[in-house]
Amino acid sequence: MKPIGAFISQKALREYGHRLLEEYGIEYVHTHLPVSPGEAEELYKGVKCLPEDVGKESYGELKRIVEELRGAGFKFFASYPVFSRPEIAEKGAEYSAWTILGKPHSARACPTNPDVLRRIVADLRCLVRIYGVEGVVLDFIRFESPMAGFDYFLTCFCPSCCEEMRRPGYDPGSIRRDWLSLAGLLGKGVFPKQMVEQGALSTPDVLDLYNEFPGVFEWFRYRNEYIENVVRTFASAVKEEGGRGTVVGANLLSPWWSLLAGQSYRALSSVLDVVEPMLYFDWMQWEGLTAVKELSRAYGVDKDLLTKFYYVATGLSTIVEPRGFDETRLSGLPSSSIEAGLRKISSWNIGNARVWPVILVVRTDTMHSLLGERISNLSMVSREFLVESVKSAVRGHADGLVYWNFDGAEKDVLRELYAVWRTGNLE
Repeated sequence: MKPIGAFISQKALREYGHRLLEEYGIEYVHTHLPVSPGEAEELYKGVKCLPEDVGKESYGELKRIVEELRGAGFKFFASYPVFSRPEIAEKGAEYSAWTILGKPHSARACPTNPDVLRRIVADLRCLVRIYGVEGVVLDFIRFESPMAGFDYFLTCFCPSCCEEMRRPGYDPGSIRRDWLSLAGLLGKGVFPKQMVEQGALSTPDVLDLYNEFPGVFEWFRYRNEYIENVVRTFASAVKEEGGRGTVVGANLLSPWWSLLAGQSYRALSSVLDVVEPMLYFDWMQWEGLTAVKELSRAYGVDKDLLTKFYYVATGLSTIVEPRGFDETRLSGLPSSSIEAGLRKISSWNIGNARVWPVILVVRTDTMHSLLGERISNLSMVSREFLVESVKSAVRGHADGLVYWNFDGAEKDVLRELYAVWRTGNLE
């Protein structure tokens, strides 16, 4: 059987233990493990933004649980939030990402700060060394997406990142100018309206945008090149510490959004052992909402128009008819979007990385802090929908399956999903 993994809290590990495999088929445990610098002091020499040591007693108990479950056949992937690090960003402006207008991002670490990079490498080595995990999954190994808002999406433009852009020949000044000009074009509403009516971005449209705003395209290229390079660095550190057999994976945005945040499936498939695309049926269509709201507020352009525009611009319009702002935030894509995402990823998977889609198995109904609005998938989630989601992953020839997340899922439904995945029954 192809493997099943799940993001699982330490509390659930203690509560369910061996039952995770026996009842739900979950073999690959994805969990956040605390680092313990006191157990590997030499790794942190020269690192200024040191992590807080969890203490030997707390770390020791968790290590015992990991070792016990590994002995029972479980495999552990340490999930590590690479640049989503408010505890690092709050240490000072030089540690946080900056927007295009010079505003620090309090929840994101600067991706080029040398001390931040030393800390990340030390943490990854520490996780492999002290827990003996089978692999590491790099989470938030990217720049911001539009869901953070248009301003935060345009990070990082701190002095360190601007210097990093200049090194291979990119010009931060022209990138800034072109992005602000493009924002003005979108804010007028004429271009988005034309694209929505047209139903697609044609080759002439894309080339015309490139001629008018080359800095925008260069910025995307820089983002993808930089993320590929740091992933190589992190993967090398993990394998040097744990051996060539230690698995390096990454959670990537869906293919409709990944390139905007610096994640190239084509490039990363040759670096990673496992690619874990986050094919969340709701977030795949929510991902642009906060940027839409900010642009609408700044320029007075209709939110529904801008929302429909991003369906066309990203290609989501090939899955569903473009939707307005409120309909988007209170619904999700059909289960077939998982198969569609996998087929798109397959065309980019030149390195033949294993593809384990992460699918949602929980209900979401919450106020999004940056959007300032309620987002909900309650109109979509049901036992039948989740079963169809797993079948969609089977049809898309997924090499494995990962649940987000075990704790919030209905356990009877997880048992049924296990049966569907195990048998491959598409009836």
